[in-house]
Amino acid sequence: MLSFLFSISVVVALVRADVVPTAPGPNDVFNASSPCLIKWNVDADGDWKNMTIKLMAGSNDNMQLVETVAVGLDGTDSTVTPFTWTCPSVTPYSHIYFYEFTNGNDADGSKWTTRFTIASPSGETTPPEHSSQPNGDNIPWGTGSTSDTSDSDTKTGSHTYDDQSATATATSTRMRKLKASET
Repeated sequence: MLSFLFSISVVVALVRADVVPTAPGPNDVFNASSPCLIKWNVDADGDWKNMTIKLMAGSNDNMQLVETVAVGLDGTDSTVTPFTWTCPSVTPYSHIYFYEFTNGNDADGSKWTTRFTIASPSGETTPPEHSSQPNGDNIPWGTGSTSDTSDSDTKTGSHTYDDQSATATATSTRMRKLKASET
């Protein structure tokens, strides 16, 4: 019995309370140029003090950065979630986007939301380019990019707590496809 309790205590000690993304979910649709909501459960261990959130597309095995949403967020601070930012204009408007959360440079400990839809400003969408992952998993996906041609700019995001609003500024990196004449 004592060895069983020891084993349980070792397992419990190994379990970490990392940031856990909770929104958006698979049925969420956000229109470009409108507020996009991101939520997560905070890191109770206090390790996620330098959190980056990135908008991603691509397959599960070949994720592609669309845009960096926020850098330097404190993932242990419950007043930072939910976080709202303005969704960019993207190509395509589809159910292929997800967020990646990282703690500093620890890419191995990344966390992700489920895929959600970014629609056109008027709400139009197209089906994902692929109906399943390359390994056969039934998860639609596609490649995406911002449709804005600027290389980088500053985005403003905000979160609300205690009936007050706070604003955070994050540097946003926009990726765009190069035209053949630019390569």
